Amino acid sequence: MASKREDLRRNILRAILTAAEGSFFTLEFIKKNGDLRRMTARLGVRKGLVDPENPQIPTTAHLPEYMVVWDIKAPCRHCKETGSKDGETCPKCDGKGHGAYRNINFDTLQWVKVGRMVLAAQPGIEVPV
Repeated sequence: MASKREDLRRNILRAILTAAEGSFFTLEFIKKNGDLRRMTARLGVRKGLVDPENPQIPTTAHLPEYMVVWDIKAPCRHCKETGSKDGETCPKCDGKGHGAYRNINFDTLQWVKVGRMVLAAQPGIEVPV
């Protein structure tokens, strides 16, 4: 179980990202396999939903350490099906359909940049200038 300090840190990060809905933000986190990943994302994207009027609740919605964002540079499902490499475009999306929903874990988040503000998500993390 997380401490009150961890819960507060997660709530502050969630509030900052939620307030930026519709705006792009950049974040860096450590993936499950230990790799460092930088992502450009945004909230409020309805693309790819089966029913945009009644979006599904993410399977991680009940877990306070996770938040679902739209990763704007992730390959679309057509790119995965055709085996297109990173940076290439597949015949179906022609480079316009890239992006996918991703979970971010607040517990491994290193920093987040919203507008001109860069915020370290963990104590002692060096943030880019």
